[in-house]
Amino acid sequence: MASDLADLLEAYNSGSLSSIASFHGLARKGSKPKTQTIADLSRALLEPGRIQSNWKSLSAAERGLVEAILQLGGQASTRRLRDTLAKLGLIDPNARPEYPPRPVHVRGLNSRRFEDILARLTLRGLVFAAEDPIPPAQVSPNYSPPKRDLDRLPGTVFIPEPIRRHLPEPPPRVIPVIAAPAVATVQPSSARTFQRDLYLYWSTVRGEPFALTNKGEPPKPALKNINSRLLARAELGKGQGEQDHPRLRFIRLLLTAINLLGFSPDRQMVVTGQMDFFALPPAERVRRCFEAWRAGGFFNELLLLPPGVRPVRAGPALLTANPAAIRARQTVIDRLKDIAAAGWIALDTLLDELRDRDYEFLVRRPDPSSTDYYYRQPYDASINPFGLEFVGVHGDEDGWNKVEANFVRGVLHGPLHWMGLVDLGWTGEAQGPPPAFRLTALGQWLLAGGPRPDIPSEGGRVIVQPNLHIVALDPVADATLVQLDRFAERLSAERAVEYRLTRASVYAGQKAGWDGPRIKTFLREQTGVELAANVARTLDEWQAQHERIILRPSATFAHGPAELFDALESGAGRPEGGPSYVAGRPAPEVVRLAGDAAVAAFIEAAAAQGLLPLLTTGLAAVPNSVEAGETGQVRFLAARPNLYLHGHLAPLADPAGQDSYQISAASVARAVRAGFTAPEILQRLEAVNRGPLPAGLVRCIRAWAHHYGDAALEEVVLVQLRDPAAMEELMADPELAPLLRPFAPSAKKALARVRREDVELLRSRLAERGLQIESKLD
Repeated sequence: MASDLADLLEAYNSGSLSSIASFHGLARKGSKPKTQTIADLSRALLEPGRIQSNWKSLSAAERGLVEAILQLGGQASTRRLRDTLAKLGLIDPNARPEYPPRPVHVRGLNSRRFEDILARLTLRGLVFAAEDPIPPAQVSPNYSPPKRDLDRLPGTVFIPEPIRRHLPEPPPRVIPVIAAPAVATVQPSSARTFQRDLYLYWSTVRGEPFALTNKGEPPKPALKNINSRLLARAELGKGQGEQDHPRLRFIRLLLTAINLLGFSPDRQMVVTGQMDFFALPPAERVRRCFEAWRAGGFFNELLLLPPGVRPVRAGPALLTANPAAIRARQTVIDRLKDIAAAGWIALDTLLDELRDRDYEFLVRRPDPSSTDYYYRQPYDASINPFGLEFVGVHGDEDGWNKVEANFVRGVLHGPLHWMGLVDLGWTGEAQGPPPAFRLTALGQWLLAGGPRPDIPSEGGRVIVQPNLHIVALDPVADATLVQLDRFAERLSAERAVEYRLTRASVYAGQKAGWDGPRIKTFLREQTGVELAANVARTLDEWQAQHERIILRPSATFAHGPAELFDALESGAGRPEGGPSYVAGRPAPEVVRLAGDAAVAAFIEAAAAQGLLPLLTTGLAAVPNSVEAGETGQVRFLAARPNLYLHGHLAPLADPAGQDSYQISAASVARAVRAGFTAPEILQRLEAVNRGPLPAGLVRCIRAWAHHYGDAALEEVVLVQLRDPAAMEELMADPELAPLLRPFAPSAKKALARVRREDVELLRSRLAERGLQIESKLD
């Protein structure tokens, strides 16, 4: 414990430590190392007798301040504490931070100035700053943050736990509760609807994967298709995308966060194999979604700010949550737990609690004692931790009401409402922000520590009709729907989910291991009755037709003139009545021989017809077999190429007549989806090509395979001075500081200088190589 206090004291400057030591009679004549002062204070400040003696000698204002910190759990913002002391009449209610700040008078026992009272408590070793001062707006590369001291007013203070345990219990804190308005219109949330929409979104992507656009969103046709499948559908206006409908974005990103969606090598959004999620109990699925959102950075509630406040052209800073946004979200959840009650809760109760206890929960305010305090507005992009420029903000209080308050609304009205944890209420019609909310049973469990609700996971019904239609009635488990999707075509997805058995859907199931007997067994288990006779008979017929297709693990083929195979099939070259060499004929110029034993006899029979076959015994790619052109055409150099050459080219090219293949963007994308990289595609082609590959084709293949990834290109204007010292001096100038930004490229970033006159040429040449060019560096 003493070591923890020593670490805290180390954050203070030597002058402050000397003052604290002097107050406690620990000062010695002559100079003393800082480490010795810290060691002495670490022992002395934890003495129970000293702590209790300090408590008894506190003034009314000091005691009121300590009690206020204890009532708030041992830590509080100085803004909140100042307001508390003002309400208690212990300081001037109109007093506010001064600029320039007056020196702190730590020995002024009768001072009613907040800064003096707080400094005296630090001098006594009871209350300490919980954070370092905010650095200046512009810092040099060699900048080191200042130490904490008695003069600089911190944003947050706390009482260390080893000291807090020896202080008396404070009077109980009473949270002011605003009476909830009489709710006339309710917008209930539904965890069942949200979980079903998770499944429907996932199921749609499973059948129809898509690639994200350059903005990192689903293409609008794909988004409309997905939206049409959901239970809670958005009103997609003309030209609107995912950012205009954040619930759709939230569902996609949450599915990715819980490993139900992912990306293929060619950047297609596809489903993963993690399907066990849908078989979990309903409450557990809700809990996993809640925890993934609570700690995740995939969604930023700042995106839900009203258009008049929300930053524009903010990119990833607005779309993803950085650690500051995640902490702010957690603070809102913590305060919800403090005010949770049965029934409706006034939103203003939550906002007032946050305003009082955690005023800077989202955006920290600059230190009032800093020299550039009045030039630093917390909602400027250069100041706040998000790098975002909030619009339409006029002053600190106005900013809190527009940014922080609407962030809280975003948490409630967005993810918590979408996931089925919070209902919303209005006093009249559902217009404008709802003034009240209430926690659902699941919300009471996850947000307020209530009991886990008992949600039945069984009870739905599955009905198989004689017309081959299947109806799944709620509360059917989504795991059942996942299995039905394997072999049936979904027609609708309302409360009753309707499917239809078709030959194509059953064939898709058969390829995935759902043969006719397995399908019948599953349907009997779900319905509890025998299938209608015509349904069972139809499944048996489709299974019999499917089994007519036989896969042979190994076979021997011959490729040659059709006339030769005609002659062999008629009996030429074999003894009368002897067995045929040919077991099948997939094409006029291709035959399947009757096993390995027929190979020698077939060669002899072919020789009798004047032909000597070329025997290939392995999957060999013969060099110099093809000639590739600049446009992707691959021409055979032999009149009858080896069959294995077709198999060698098929993964990366498409047939283009009898004597050639064609490489295209689509064929290369198919190869990438199959796991090939651009170097592997080129290596495979080089193995059979005559001579080196054309440079144009190599460039196209790399571009189509997205070999280089993406890039960003932004024009930069640099200013150079004679030396770093001059630059630091100018950056400290209040008039120049907002105009200068340090330029110190990281060794981890791939950057290159480009002459301005070469920018367009570079842009076009990068595009030729498949690089998507962004307009802003990250």
